[in-house]
Amino acid sequence: MPNLFISQEWVTLSNIDEKVTIDAGQMVVKADGKAYRLTPAVRFLKVDGGDGDPHQLLGKVKTTRALEAMDAETMAESVILGETAYRVMPGFSAMYTGTGSPVSSAFK
Repeated sequence: MPNLFISQEWVTLSNIDEKVTIDAGQMVVKADGKAYRLTPAVRFLKVDGGDGDPHQLLGKVKTTRALEAMDAETMAESVILGETAYRVMPGFSAMYTGTGSPVSSAFK
């Protein structure tokens, strides 16, 4: 089953609004009880400076562990890989740990 990408902003706001609980890297949606294991990740949005995408990362999600393995530098909402700077959205790769559909009503 593929992982979902959940932005840091969504997780933060949902936690503040008490729509989810987060404990030991697991997030549970209170409305439907769906649980997800969260791994820090980023979603690649655009190449800064208008250059091409030599690493073919636009639209992809990479975990921080994968970025470290690629020798990429991460700074807030930017990732630098070699000579290329990317704008990214911080968040999480979320692996559904239950059965049935992984899509929670909280994501709609």
